[in-house]
Amino acid sequence: MGGVNRPNVASFTIWWFYNSEFYCKPTPDPSEVAGPETNMVDTGTLTRADLAEMLNRQIGLSRADSAAMIESILDHMTSALLGGDNVKISGFGTFVLRDKGQRIGRNPKTGVEVPITPRRVLTFRASQGMRQKVK
Repeated sequence: MGGVNRPNVASFTIWWFYNSEFYCKPTPDPSEVAGPETNMVDTGTLTRADLAEMLNRQIGLSRADSAAMIESILDHMTSALLGGDNVKISGFGTFVLRDKGQRIGRNPKTGVEVPITPRRVLTFRASQGMRQKVK
């Protein structure tokens, strides 16, 4: 990440993605989805809590330590992106920053042309291995 000295979370992150199955969370059986009595519905979205729970179960870290580790990893990724670095997770994909220039857009409702200001956007490119798994 641009030669900046950061705490070593990369080896853990890489191990995590290769040795866990959390990234391919299956669509739940409708009979298994929590009903209105619990006010929780599984949307098929992987959350920070899901990641922390996986750490808790597979590695044996406490729930608090698991949540802190997930937050730490996400904070490091966020800091790198804010610093202008791309974030690559081997075997998973790369978060890439792109600078988009100013351009002219059109309001679809009125047809009026409006300038769109330059901005920085974040994109994700899945690795070839991840694309093959998701296929």
